[in-house]
Amino acid sequence: MTVKPTYEELEKKVEELQESERHKQDILDASVDMIMQFDTDLRIIWVNQKASSVINKDVNDILGHKCHSIFQGKDTPCTGCPCIKSLQTGNPENQIIHHPAMGGVGATCWDIYATPIKDNNGQIIGITETAHNITCRMSMEDSLRESEKRFRRIITETYVGYFFIDNDGHFLDVNNAWLKMHHYSSLDQVIGRHFSSTQVDPDIESTKEIMQELLEKKSGLTGEFSRLCKDGSVGYHTLSAHLVVQGEKIIGIEGFLIDTTSRKQAEEALQESEKKYRLIFETMTNGFALLELIYDDNGKALDCRYAELNPAHEKLTGLKTDEILGQTVRECIPDLDHALIEKYASVDQTGKPLHFETYVEGLKRWFRVNAYSTQPGFVVVIFENITEQKQINEALRTAHDELENRIEGRTIELAEINEDLQVEIAERKQAEVAMRESEAKYKDLYDSAYDMFVSVDAKTSAIIECNQTLADASGYAKEEIIGRPIFDMYTADSAAFAKKYVFPLFVKTGLIENAEMRLQRKDGGTIEVNLNVSAVYDDQGGILYSRSVWRDITRRKQTEKKLRRYSHNLNERVKELNCLYGISKSLEKHNASIETILRQTIDLIPPAWQYSEIACCRIILDGKEYITNNFAETQWKQCSDIIVNGEPSGACEVYYLEEMPELDEGPFVKEERNLINVISERLGRIVERKLLQKQLIRSERLAATGQLAASIAHEINSPLQGIFSLLNLIERNYKQDKELLEDLNWVKSGFISIKDTVKKLLDLNRPGTESKQSMNINSVIENTVALLKSHLKKNKIKVVLNLSSKMPDITASPQLLGQVFMNLINNSVEAMTGTDKIQESWKTGESADRKSADREITINSNHRKGLIIIKVADTGEGVLKKDMEHIFDPFYTRKKKMGMGIGLSICNRIIKDHNGSIEIIDSPKRGAVFTITLPT
Repeated sequence: MTVKPTYEELEKKVEELQESERHKQDILDASVDMIMQFDTDLRIIWVNQKASSVINKDVNDILGHKCHSIFQGKDTPCTGCPCIKSLQTGNPENQIIHHPAMGGVGATCWDIYATPIKDNNGQIIGITETAHNITCRMSMEDSLRESEKRFRRIITETYVGYFFIDNDGHFLDVNNAWLKMHHYSSLDQVIGRHFSSTQVDPDIESTKEIMQELLEKKSGLTGEFSRLCKDGSVGYHTLSAHLVVQGEKIIGIEGFLIDTTSRKQAEEALQESEKKYRLIFETMTNGFALLELIYDDNGKALDCRYAELNPAHEKLTGLKTDEILGQTVRECIPDLDHALIEKYASVDQTGKPLHFETYVEGLKRWFRVNAYSTQPGFVVVIFENITEQKQINEALRTAHDELENRIEGRTIELAEINEDLQVEIAERKQAEVAMRESEAKYKDLYDSAYDMFVSVDAKTSAIIECNQTLADASGYAKEEIIGRPIFDMYTADSAAFAKKYVFPLFVKTGLIENAEMRLQRKDGGTIEVNLNVSAVYDDQGGILYSRSVWRDITRRKQTEKKLRRYSHNLNERVKELNCLYGISKSLEKHNASIETILRQTIDLIPPAWQYSEIACCRIILDGKEYITNNFAETQWKQCSDIIVNGEPSGACEVYYLEEMPELDEGPFVKEERNLINVISERLGRIVERKLLQKQLIRSERLAATGQLAASIAHEINSPLQGIFSLLNLIERNYKQDKELLEDLNWVKSGFISIKDTVKKLLDLNRPGTESKQSMNINSVIENTVALLKSHLKKNKIKVVLNLSSKMPDITASPQLLGQVFMNLINNSVEAMTGTDKIQESWKTGESADRKSADREITINSNHRKGLIIIKVADTGEGVLKKDMEHIFDPFYTRKKKMGMGIGLSICNRIIKDHNGSIEIIDSPKRGAVFTITLPT
């Protein structure tokens, strides 16, 4: 017989069903996806909260309408609508649909899943649609594809060669610039070939070793290398290569090449030019001398010193080069006319070249001299011996004079004289031919000189003359340079500098010395030059044109840059050594605490880093932080763990306060990584050593405490036992004397207190024997406070209990934990009622009642993450920092009243015996806070 449910049962089931439906509705409304149900005509019969919020319409305004009219504002369904497909196929369908702006939101993209709803007969009666917003994902995918296109375009169009090889050294990809540099016409000729096919035979093995080292050390590679082109020619390039990592796996090497073949050829041509110049210098017929001027303190020229001579000098003067080089001119030619020295000094001081003829008495020879200055304190002298020419000219003048005197009376001799004159003319023509040849040789020397020479018209700034050295260095033909504005020869920045500073100074002084500029080569390259300019004046003192000398100092500038880099690296290593030396000096102070050492260390670390002015440091050890004054956390961080006894106990961190260039490890160099690791390792060893020292001292102290406790127990317990027996005897004999018995009870309580004190001394060095049981810590705290109620009331101290109501039971000893709380409360009472406070109130004139208003003990209990945490705080004077480290040591006390210094030591032992911990800190407001942590 079937039992019909009662009305109450049916009503309960209806309520349960309604509650279940509400629960399902809440779950669907909480979804971040739009969820809707349609009938077979695609009319909306149900939507969740997300769907109505997307178009900002109430649910009742949506139901009954078709999906495309509500969401698209159209009369026809969306193209590719998955709901229509699902009605047709009877299977779940998926489609991504783009929606226009709706509900005040911009155009969105939805991933839509349509699932048919079927009745018990398998007939489709509706559709469930779930729409997930994928607008952000699609946008990110589009951005990623655009970034990949942009990267490929940059790689393809750059003039720098790019390559990508696999771990076995075979080419996977190269760009057009790489193909052009190696004279290949297509990728098909390169892809799959081994990189050694592009190496010169003598370099193949060394290149393979370099690539292998790159794979093993996982570091970058830079340098200058040669390459073998397809046509067999050899080129040169600089290489920058690094590993390509996918996830944690190295999949190959990629790098960039910059062609340096032209520069190499230019360097070789320059070397050849230098050889040619030296050959001309050695073989030129004109004498050459570089003279160093010697001045007195008043700037008067005294003498000259031979600094450099060519072989022709010895031939023309008769002075042996190896005997006079380095000697002064007056030492070699004692009777030299001082006027010649003064002329050379004038050239040095004014920068104006001189051309003159002079007779040197000491050498008995005539010289035609060209003197000009190339650098302060030196004069270049180019001369030729014209003694023979002078003699011819003198003879001509003598002959002419005699002819004039005899012309009337010596007609007969005219033919002979005329014949002699013709001979002399012929000889003079020969001398002129020799002179022109000499000038041609000078022109060759001018064009082949090491320095670049150029003359510039003062009015138009156009180049009117230059030597071949300038043409070769700049890449222009001389015909392209002559007539060109001088400023066009400079780079844009140097031209601007020359127009603003150099040219005005030249117009004012007629002299420019040692100005550093940059010349612009025809091929786009630049040349660093040292510029010296002197003016050529007309008869009225106006500047006709300038004579400029450019000396290529590109290599010198590169060398100076390398020297600066080497000096910088050396200074960085010195800073690191100073840091380690400072830490070592701190360790030599055996009595220094760990805190002192760490505070000294954080001040030593920032100066050892490359950018010390923006560096800061933090050392974390056992939860404590030590920081520099300027400390702030930034994204530019270098960190190393401090390992103590094989476990991480802290970390050493260095931060940069500003963004700096990327180096080996962010803005940090690899040497700084080594340094911070060494510092952390040393700090770990320091902590280990200090902990061992502390354990040794504690062991020795506990051993001494045990001996003292045993001695005290023996000396006190023996007479105490006798006195206690005598009190029991008196109690039995005078049972009727109630007044006496009350007095005996007071005496007995005193003896029990003495006995407990002795027991505490013995318990310092042995574990407690009290049994542990299931207990509630709140009950122990409340009972202890209740026992001390009269004592607290007497000292006018308020106790505030904030005990958690959800405190679980733990297995512990109620007696021992009660002793802990009693000791802590008594310590707090002593801290708030000590003699110091009485003296303070007497000095300030404040009453004790007024002071007692501030006396308060607060006890909090909480349960968090499997731990019970109890905090006991008071409003006393707190604890000095120097006492913090020793406050739990036996017999350590600073109480003004009676105290042995064993209470907190016993508390520490009891808590540790319960696998917990006890700590003390100064309250931020006032007093001390003891924190006890116990496992549940």
